[in-house]
Amino acid sequence: MTHISIKNLYQFFIIILLPVMSIISCTNQTTHSSSSPSLSNRFKYAQNIRANERGDTIIVYVHTATKKDSITYILCDSGQVKPHNLQQKIMYIQVPITRVAALSTTEIACIDEIKQTHTIMAVCDIFRVSNPTIQQKYSEGKIIDLGTSMNENREKILLTKPDIVIKTLFSIDEIKKDKVLIDNGIPVLYINNWQEISPLGRTEWIQCLGLLYKTTEQTDSIFSAIETKYNTLKEKVLHIQNKPTVLAGDMIKDVWYLPGGNSYVAQFIKDAGGNYIYAHNSNTGSSPVNFEQLLGYAKHVDVWIGTESISKTELLHKSTSYSYLSVCKTKNCYNYHKRRTPKGGNDYWESGTIRADVILADLIHIFHPTVLPNHSLVYFQNIE
Repeated sequence: MTHISIKNLYQFFIIILLPVMSIISCTNQTTHSSSSPSLSNRFKYAQNIRANERGDTIIVYVHTATKKDSITYILCDSGQVKPHNLQQKIMYIQVPITRVAALSTTEIACIDEIKQTHTIMAVCDIFRVSNPTIQQKYSEGKIIDLGTSMNENREKILLTKPDIVIKTLFSIDEIKKDKVLIDNGIPVLYINNWQEISPLGRTEWIQCLGLLYKTTEQTDSIFSAIETKYNTLKEKVLHIQNKPTVLAGDMIKDVWYLPGGNSYVAQFIKDAGGNYIYAHNSNTGSSPVNFEQLLGYAKHVDVWIGTESISKTELLHKSTSYSYLSVCKTKNCYNYHKRRTPKGGNDYWESGTIRADVILADLIHIFHPTVLPNHSLVYFQNIE
């Protein structure tokens, strides 16, 4: 028979059992209602987040950029006892949050949609922010700029002591760099909506903010309205036979970056009644192709969306190669810069990440103008 020392038993209790018991204790402090399920998944479209609820306690799982691992968050009401000795990759967040460092424009758009911009105390890349309320608060000294989102000033974050840092997760290295924040009691919620392949999946991440602010009824209503509008628009073009061929992306230094056939861009094009030239591709991200390869796909497409240029003159000044695309001789070339600010912000990457229905309406109007004749483009604009 194997003998276990008292010391080993104590270590087992501290390292394994105590965190689990703390979570259960936090969970059991709430009263369960028979009208709501004890456990439910709030996300129908998003693949990189899930949330299980038990009363007022919520456990959120966010998949990392590689999708091989996940980070766990325990959300408990403010005032409840914080679990001790949580295992690595488990973070505790007291809700509702009231002091927020929102480090990308995506989160700012979500927070604005649920009328909680007054909680934002710090951002990154203020020049990229389109939201006028945030810009006003920054000019009044009520919001600080933490520098670039690729290398935010963590010392400033520690000094300002937010309830939470919300940021986009681009790599596992970010988690290692943020250890200094986590070790000092500042949880970091990683938003991974940029890897969602469904437009509604990207929008659905607003539900995560609803959990943090305890405004789930509001975010349920917001998302449901967007979902309904999106699917109604999608139905309008579902049975249209004459679908335009569509090119997406643009060229950088003689390399064209085509969104993959399983990307959210490809899904937008399909749902808007277009035939995407790269739909056969299985990638979810962008694929680099040289211009000769691109001509094999796109020499005679009907519509091009996603050019970075603001005019045909600028386009041809960048490269004369564009002249080989017949679409460049038409009026069917569109960028998504209509709501770009003078300082460099672009609301397509801000509110556009929430308003999938509006982007879909824009694309339907571009591909099939007679279907939505009264629609005015919001994010896209034709380049002359």
